[in-house]
Amino acid sequence: MKTLKIGIFPSYRKEGAEAVMNQILDYLENQTIRPVEVNVYDCRMNRIEERIDLDVAIPVGGDGTLIGVARYLANDDVLLCGINMGTLGFLTDIERGEIEEKLSQILKEEYTVEERMMLSVSVRRDGEVTPIATAMNDVVVKGSMTMMHFNLRIDDFLMEKYMADGIIVATPTGSTGYSLSAGGPIVNPNLNLIIVTPVCPHTLKSRPMVISHRERVCLTVLDTKAGVRCTVDGQVTKPLLTGDEILIEESPCKMKFLKFYDKNYYATFKSKLERSN
Repeated sequence: MKTLKIGIFPSYRKEGAEAVMNQILDYLENQTIRPVEVNVYDCRMNRIEERIDLDVAIPVGGDGTLIGVARYLANDDVLLCGINMGTLGFLTDIERGEIEEKLSQILKEEYTVEERMMLSVSVRRDGEVTPIATAMNDVVVKGSMTMMHFNLRIDDFLMEKYMADGIIVATPTGSTGYSLSAGGPIVNPNLNLIIVTPVCPHTLKSRPMVISHRERVCLTVLDTKAGVRCTVDGQVTKPLLTGDEILIEESPCKMKFLKFYDKNYYATFKSKLERSN
């Protein structure tokens, strides 16, 4: 059986993350299921200068930790499975009380793989298109203080002229994030589609939309007096100027999530919503 290359990405800001990392290392060092090669990496991926060769990536933290690792590894054929050290952890599949059980299942390859779509985000300014980032969860265009003005185009069709606090463009994986809080729908993460959710629009006719993953969203900023910014996954931020166009479309990259047979998406989602109450 080939050696399984495992990367652990602890978020040391999370209480107990270092202890969990040590628990993982101890288990993998002493198990006899298969040979493994284990390395620990900084979850702040911008501190890693070279690409890393992995079969499985295990972020230890909350959803934010997992999302940051997912963006960095998006071009690589790596399986992602997070350990929840946060409050809810909609995206992390392993809870603290089941770490060794789930590690054993990973080593025995007792799991399935889900491919999740991602979004390519770029800005067109003065005719020049510049990439911003790849989004696992969502893209938020929002002012800092007051209502912002912008146009929404889907492909070449002008869908809406908005006055709103902002707008969220989310993947199905990101449907349980900021979009959900703003009134967007809950979407099974295995689907390929794009969710467009306005934030506090100044009109009753503006509602969340679900559009095809083959369509491109273009947001044109009409006024930046509100200090408008584009934020990708809550982690990458780009200040915007009047006239900037944010271009959002399906990325060629897919993130592969390792999923266990005894985990049901709807049961997990319901449980974590009830926990939040």
